[in-house]
Amino acid sequence: KEFNELMVVGNIKEEDFIEKHFYKYSVNNHELTLGVTDIGRSTEFFYGEIEFNSSEDAVLFTPPKWFGEEVTDDPQYKMSNFWEKTRIKSK
Repeated sequence: KEFNELMVVGNIKEEDFIEKHFYKYSVNNHELTLGVTDIGRSTEFFYGEIEFNSSEDAVLFTPPKWFGEEVTDDPQYKMSNFWEKTRIKSK
């Protein structure tokens, strides 16, 4: 009930939701979570995340070349900014 009320109050439609699928892989003895967002839409993209046990583990990790650019600190890749660009501004 509350969910439906929030949808009305916030003027949110089902197509406003960001659909994500997650897959787990082992990479250099770490668990990689591969996220696939907006499958089949023009905004579709893939991203990977590895949670490290410590800062030292993160520094010692050598990513494979196919990982691409590190974007952890790049605000354009934050999910809230993605939602704003693809859901709010596209209305």
